[in-house]
Amino acid sequence: MNWYKTAQNDIYQQYADLAQQAKSIQIVGAGQNETISIPGTNSTITARDLLEKVKLQLTPILIENGVRVINTDPIPNALAQGLAISHQPGEIHVDLRKIFENAKSALPPTIQFDGTQVDPDILTSVVNKISAWLYNELVGTIGHESYHSKDFGEVAKQRGDFSTVQESPAEQYQRQIQQRFQPPFQRNLPY
Repeated sequence: MNWYKTAQNDIYQQYADLAQQAKSIQIVGAGQNETISIPGTNSTITARDLLEKVKLQLTPILIENGVRVINTDPIPNALAQGLAISHQPGEIHVDLRKIFENAKSALPPTIQFDGTQVDPDILTSVVNKISAWLYNELVGTIGHESYHSKDFGEVAKQRGDFSTVQESPAEQYQRQIQQRFQPPFQRNLPY
């Protein structure tokens, strides 16, 4: 076999390994059933679909940071949309209900356009913008909480005090992750 074919086999194996690692990260909780129906369209954005895309893109980071479970159940703290808890190693919490409610509250109750026919490009643009915003929030929240998970793991190795884990490095990491991982999709509407 020539070097090109050998290299291709290695690449295919690497992608297979990555897909296998992504399967090892579980998504649990009621939040994965959240949806947004876009007024004026037949489009629905589902949390599960977005979360799977984010998980696939962030798999190497999640594995490196020790995350094995993404729990989507609601978080009781009204100010938190994500949470990593020191006594739950490998699990992060992402309150998809809060994230989706924030997106829904930003939508107008009705979308009105001049004319009798709605321009499909406008509808596609609306769906893309909402999907991109949700994707960005998920990437940021998951990245942020995975950073805390990594911090808790490092503190545990040293048998240290979990209260020493700081918020600001995770916030900076969140911004870096959001800049690095832009939405990889464009939604196409069925007409």
